[in-house]
Amino acid sequence: MSSKFPANICLYAKITPQPSFEYQIPIKDQIVNQLPGFYWYDFDNFSEAMIIDYVIQMIQQAQNIVFIANAVPESSLGGLLKLIPQLHRQKTKVKAIFQGEHVQLQKVLKPLSQLLINPTEEEMPVFITS
Repeated sequence: MSSKFPANICLYAKITPQPSFEYQIPIKDQIVNQLPGFYWYDFDNFSEAMIIDYVIQMIQQAQNIVFIANAVPESSLGGLLKLIPQLHRQKTKVKAIFQGEHVQLQKVLKPLSQLLINPTEEEMPVFITS
């Protein structure tokens, strides 16, 4: 029995040095309003393997993927290391946004053909809806 996953997904990955229990994501409302047909899913670099596996299944079955990474320098990538190759395999379907500073993560996201690094508030909506 296979699960049916949404065709359009917006994944938000928070990468921090310590586990974060901050549940408010400032850009969530803005993104959800701009992409009404997209399923929002957020996780972090401390998410359990089961969560990362779920995200990988969503990536494998999605038709359109918006991936937003919000990173703090010197943070471990944790489960994201398992996730990045899946994004590369689906790169024609992925629009990636990198926010923050994290040399390693920025380097592994570079091969994605549609990548926006540290966008302004005006650039992000144009990028994700184009």
